[in-house]
Amino acid sequence: MATQKRGNVLIAVGGLFVAYYLVARWFLFRDHTAALVLRDSLSQIKQSGVVGFLSAHVSSYLIAYLIFAYAFKLGVVLLLIGGALKTKMESGGIWLFAIGGIVYLALSYIPIGYSPLYFGVQGIAILLLFLLIVWLWMKKRPELDELAKTAGDYRIVGYFFFIVATWNLCGIFGLAAFALKPEMMIEHGLQPNAITMTSHVMIELLLGWMFIFLAMYKESLRQQSSE
Repeated sequence: MATQKRGNVLIAVGGLFVAYYLVARWFLFRDHTAALVLRDSLSQIKQSGVVGFLSAHVSSYLIAYLIFAYAFKLGVVLLLIGGALKTKMESGGIWLFAIGGIVYLALSYIPIGYSPLYFGVQGIAILLLFLLIVWLWMKKRPELDELAKTAGDYRIVGYFFFIVATWNLCGIFGLAAFALKPEMMIEHGLQPNAITMTSHVMIELLLGWMFIFLAMYKESLRQQSSE
């Protein structure tokens, strides 16, 4: 019972962080404002060091921005840990969630230079993983009951939309729109391409998450029918 209460607390706190992000994103930090604040802050940190920067520039706005920068990711991590506690996950799994979440948050804003090889290798790895997922689905599907088959079918459709969204992101960042090289995007008038492809990516991501939800919903129905 105490573990479930701690889970409820973490879920509530995580939800508050996510809510703060959404409110701040809408009312306080527009895209250009957030980008400029982050750029100027990093530049001043390089010049005066962390201690000097904080002593000279600590303000409610900066603190609000720093919380904003991590709020969504931290909120989701807390929601996952809270859910793990609430569902009585083994302590090893909970610690894995917690440590993994902390490591991810610590590394999530480390600068990474531009390298086509970096994107190319990871894009190929994602494609290979998708092909392996399809192969495992084809191999496992004939052995499943009807509800499990439906859940698996929904899941593979969700993965399809995720891989298509990933493919379109490659186009946005690369040859179709040059989003990582805005001077080329402007020179060749490719802004409409970037906007169109990004809009399609959002639709594909929404459909992907919708089908993943349907898969989990079908699995919950299957579990209820077997009890």
